[in-house]
Amino acid sequence: MLTIGQAAKEMGLPKSTVRGWVADFNDYLSDNAKPEKGQVKRLDTDDMAVLWSVHLWRSQHTSKPDIHERLATGERAYLEAPQSAENEPESAENGEGVETAVSTALTLFQGKIDELTERLIEAETRAAVAERELEIIKEAATDKKGFWARVLGR
Repeated sequence: MLTIGQAAKEMGLPKSTVRGWVADFNDYLSDNAKPEKGQVKRLDTDDMAVLWSVHLWRSQHTSKPDIHERLATGERAYLEAPQSAENEPESAENGEGVETAVSTALTLFQGKIDELTERLIEAETRAAVAERELEIIKEAATDKKGFWARVLGR
């Protein structure tokens, strides 16, 4: 089990972000993650799966209400949360925790790149259609008789 600070370090996020997510999404976390006041919050593997899911979805600009909806259905972005440094003490020494954070970040960035590429292609297609429509309108405005004669087949 991890503390908020350990989870934040593993995820490469500020403690305040993880603390905020624990507060915002506590309905989907274990009782250990929301102890009585004054007690240390402890995050288990399922809690970390929730937080990694929130991390991924927020990086994709998913709204908090949509994240709540996804979590309520039991959806998680990862089938298995990455191994924590607490479960494998040597991982912190050999840099595996950093590799996990970097790998996760790269996956998130690649997803965003793919999304933006798709949006750009769609925008270019719409622009090409708009340019053709503009050409037709310009032609109609400058050569009214000839244009309408061609359109009407006269």
